Amino acid sequence: MGGPIEKESGRKRKANVQEARASLGQSEVYHAYVADRSTKIEFSEDEATHLLHSHNDALVITLKIANAKVHRILVNEGSSADIISLTTYKAMDLGEKVLKSSPAPLIGFGGERVIPEGIIELPVTFGSGPKSITKMVDFLVVNYTSSYNAILGRPTIHMLRAIPSTYHQSMKFPTPGGVEEIKGEQ
Repeated sequence: MGGPIEKESGRKRKANVQEARASLGQSEVYHAYVADRSTKIEFSEDEATHLLHSHNDALVITLKIANAKVHRILVNEGSSADIISLTTYKAMDLGEKVLKSSPAPLIGFGGERVIPEGIIELPVTFGSGPKSITKMVDFLVVNYTSSYNAILGRPTIHMLRAIPSTYHQSMKFPTPGGVEEIKGEQ
């Protein structure tokens, strides 16, 4: 699923894409998004020079969630929910915050059903300095074993109008102060 329809090598597909870009006069821009008529978000090849290549790393970032610095947050465009592990939630020691009930179970990649402990709305700060923004995010609190403390899914990626790039190991999004970038933990 998701592979090429015809039997074409990866090298040939890449050559075809480069040829098409050249014919259109495009440079090495990987993602472009216009947040409003004046904000453009781009990734260039130069921005990936500091990375260990060739990598297949997922985009994993650090964010401030409810004033706690939380490492190992997976940015997952394939996830339809924002998730925080029960262990991470308890370690944040948020006091008497009450979890709201969750309407439905989650269906995992392997088809397993996981019942969330509940939902909690928490402030999340994206970025640092003058371009940082804080948004309220509804996290499903899930008792699961994972190498990630939280998963940032499509709801928050779309709310931020963010463009994540695993190749560049960063996520960019528009803010009132301009485009902010959060680099991955590669």
